[in-house]
Amino acid sequence: MAECATAIDVVDCEDLLDLAEQEVLRKRRYGRPCTMAVFDPDHWDAVTRDQALGTVSDALRVIGVLAGQVVRDVDVVARIHDEAFAVLLPETEMEGGLCVGERLCWAVDGVRLNAKSEKSPLTLSVGIAEAHDGTLTASELFARAIAARDLARLQGGNRVMIA
Repeated sequence: MAECATAIDVVDCEDLLDLAEQEVLRKRRYGRPCTMAVFDPDHWDAVTRDQALGTVSDALRVIGVLAGQVVRDVDVVARIHDEAFAVLLPETEMEGGLCVGERLCWAVDGVRLNAKSEKSPLTLSVGIAEAHDGTLTASELFARAIAARDLARLQGGNRVMIA
């Protein structure tokens, strides 16, 4: 994981959760907003079935790079599992998180894994969760964002859902 994370200039899941824990504590102590986005490509199994391993790895790098271009310098992009990513958005309320999620979808929408083929355009399912006064841990925030991402996927993908 560390090698892949370095290759696409993102942190790993453990580092993300450590940073998110600090933001959740800041939210509880000072009332500062914090939001998390979790996203992954839609229909990834079908998309990758016809692609070479190098093409798939390149696609994940492209998603990581595009995510890094969409967010602010203070935001943290992480590769959390296989093809899944997350973004920690400190000092960001739900509305701002929703905007980031939409920009992620727009940035990736239509990227093709194989320039010679019309097959396999990439789209994303994105889940957004904001830490609220009852949020006790980063893991809880993370789980809510994952649940929203799963709902986006169930509704056909290429969309952003909020928790």
